[in-house]
Amino acid sequence: MTACSKVTRSQEMIKTGSLRQSLSPRTPRVESDLPERHVYSSYMVIKRSAYFHLQLLENFIQMNIKTEMAHIQQNVVQNQTAAILEIGTNLLSQTAEQTRKLTDVETQVLNQTSRIEIQLLENSLSTNKLERQLLVQTSEIHKLQDQNR
Repeated sequence: MTACSKVTRSQEMIKTGSLRQSLSPRTPRVESDLPERHVYSSYMVIKRSAYFHLQLLENFIQMNIKTEMAHIQQNVVQNQTAAILEIGTNLLSQTAEQTRKLTDVETQVLNQTSRIEIQLLENSLSTNKLERQLLVQTSEIHKLQDQNR
């Protein structure tokens, strides 16, 4: 039997499970079983190594996923914070604009109130002056009436 056909035969035995049966303690050890045992042993070493490396890969992937999720969450928080700050800035700007407008209106009202107060004072002065004139004229009329009697 050639080496290539022994490997092929060993691979077939591994697939079917008959290699384990041929290597079980019940089976007497024969020189021809040594290559099959070596193939099976190599297969088991490769299998354990593959399992170990798969575990390492899985751990690596899980760690990277956790790290990436933390970065994503941090970015989301930063983006939300930026959006909230922008909204706050806009509200503050609008509030400042509304305050400026209210201040302008308040100034206009105060100016108009001052003008009206000045007009009322002027009217009051005029009224007082007219009242005094009326009293003087009334007094003169009474004097004239008294003289005519």
